[in-house]
Amino acid sequence: MVISGVVRRALTLCLTVAMVSVAVAQPPQPPGGGRQRGGFGGPGGGPGGFGFGGRMGGFSFDRSTLLGSTQVREELKIADAQAVSVDAALEAMRDEQRNSRGNMDFEKIRQMSEEERTAFFEKMNKDREALSAKYDEMLAALLEPAQLERLDQIVLQQQLNRNLIETLKGDTLKLSLSEEQIAKLDAVEASAQEKRDALRPSFGGFGQNGGERPSREEMQAQMEKMRAECEKLQKETTEAAMAVLTADQTSKINTAKGKDFELDMRAMFQGRGQGGPGGGPGGRGGRPDGDNNGGGRGGRPGGGRP
Repeated sequence: MVISGVVRRALTLCLTVAMVSVAVAQPPQPPGGGRQRGGFGGPGGGPGGFGFGGRMGGFSFDRSTLLGSTQVREELKIADAQAVSVDAALEAMRDEQRNSRGNMDFEKIRQMSEEERTAFFEKMNKDREALSAKYDEMLAALLEPAQLERLDQIVLQQQLNRNLIETLKGDTLKLSLSEEQIAKLDAVEASAQEKRDALRPSFGGFGQNGGERPSREEMQAQMEKMRAECEKLQKETTEAAMAVLTADQTSKINTAKGKDFELDMRAMFQGRGQGGPGGGPGGRGGRPDGDNNGGGRGGRPGGGRP
């Protein structure tokens, strides 16, 4: 049934976020995007998830992704001359991504064993990360120091929003976590995973197995229940993770992420096709902010002055 499929997809997105992603600075938002503040946590994919920021699908919040956003360019005050160079770099990156995908033998992948498939996708992720790092450096050279600093603050905010625990443990923040702190963060993550798994049966199969087609009101009630459960789990997870840190570590994070930035996730993902960051539907990477109706050649996002 179509409606039950919608429920499952929304549930998966909502529950994927719950492991480590929750807003401390603002209440989490329901599935479907909307504006996202730069606090700790928020809707998005957890480690390995398919939601916003998840690693599957080749999507991550890095410099190249965010520079495809008109909203981010406006925040950075990207000049017209810079925009031309940035667009050229992003188009070159999309070309490399397309060439890489074009060489994939999907029939061969289907015939792989589970171990072979895991190794294959791990290599794909490493290749994607290497490509991202390559173009991140290229894009950094096109920006003024103040622009680069602000861009990296926004990148960090999105990483904290969508992959809190992994970001806390990673190399970017250099929090010098003790072994005890790392163990506690791992325990928070494991606990959140268990709670998310426990929630899943409560929402699965709505309207299936010969049941009556749910009404719009029933659907809305189910989604509201789902959202409330996810918000509760998100809040608990973030509070538990942040409680592991010292006051100095928390202060270091606040300094590194700078002023909160509201990223319009709906605009980021509308019109995102197969061209990678900024890819438009069916073309060579059109405007990423949802204002393109086809796949152009990837002109300046938004089509106007950034």
